[in-house]
Amino acid sequence: MPFYQVSKASLSMLTVEYAEADTAFRIDASNPGGTDTDILDHIGTQTVAEGSEAIVTVATVSASGSIGTLLSRTGTVP
Repeated sequence: MPFYQVSKASLSMLTVEYAEADTAFRIDASNPGGTDTDILDHIGTQTVAEGSEAIVTVATVSASGSIGTLLSRTGTVP
């Protein structure tokens, strides 16, 4: 699925660009990873609850944390 990979990379870069352009807002992104859902035809290795951990982390990060980051359930993605 090369189009999916390109769209994910583009969205990550757009997140960084928006975060740098307007620091009045907190702009971050999350990567849920390979989650066992219909979109992955159930080949994901983690549960929906595990996949949602990255989303919850982004939603609850403190105001003093870094901006423009990509977070997974294991931490910041370089």
